[in-house]
Amino acid sequence: MRSLTRTAWLQWAGQDCADTFLGCDNDRDMRAKSGVERIALLVCLPLLLAVSVATWRLWLHVATLDDSLMQSKEVELDLLADVRNALGREELAGRALNRALEDLENALSETRQVREEANEAQQDSERNARIAERLRQQRMDELDRMSEALSRIAETDRTPMGMVVQLSEDSFLFDFDSVELRPRNREILSRIAGVLLASYGYKIYIYGHTDDQGDAAYNQALSERRADSVRAYLEEAGVPEEILEAKGFGKASPRVRGTSKEARRKNRRVEIGIVDTVVEYTGQVSAEAP
Repeated sequence: MRSLTRTAWLQWAGQDCADTFLGCDNDRDMRAKSGVERIALLVCLPLLLAVSVATWRLWLHVATLDDSLMQSKEVELDLLADVRNALGREELAGRALNRALEDLENALSETRQVREEANEAQQDSERNARIAERLRQQRMDELDRMSEALSRIAETDRTPMGMVVQLSEDSFLFDFDSVELRPRNREILSRIAGVLLASYGYKIYIYGHTDDQGDAAYNQALSERRADSVRAYLEEAGVPEEILEAKGFGKASPRVRGTSKEARRKNRRVEIGIVDTVVEYTGQVSAEAP
């Protein structure tokens, strides 16, 4: 019993000593651990501070970069907008340039066309001028031939537009207060009709005149009847009716001024005016030209 008690006491005492020893070891460990923690804290605190500062600086840098990136993006967007606007303006300018080039090309084409038409018109004008000149010369030759032929029949005066055949009392007489044609008058008119029928392109005007003796109305009517008598005979001889025109002037258009017997004899007359209708004397060629 004592042996057991002693043994138990020894065990209890040993256990107590062990616990005491172990408690001492734990205190030392705690103090050592606390020291280590202090050292670690002293060592890590600056590191943490440095890391925090670095992190703050990094955040600031990132924020600055974000702002820079935002500004850069805004600048890029502005540049892109400017580029688009420039491209739009360039496109509009290109369209305007194309329209201007098309207008210029059309203008040049119209100018070439107008020039060609002007050249053609000039060539036509020159050709027409040559034709007109040749035709005018032919007509002058024809009228000269007619004038020469008619001058063998009666007194004939050449005019710029034709000629005038004077049927005065030297060769063409009417009885007093009469419009009847004498045989001699008919012969003269037949020969004149022969010359006219051998030609073309003219109109014939037959004018009756009297001297200054007698009533004006009487003389006017007498001159008209005599002119119409000559017109009717030429028509019977084959001269086309449509180219004949008769008119009386009475004593209003004397050939010779004065009241002498010779002047009155020359003023009692019939005139046959022959006017060319092929060449119009304004530089144009009549449509009647063959």
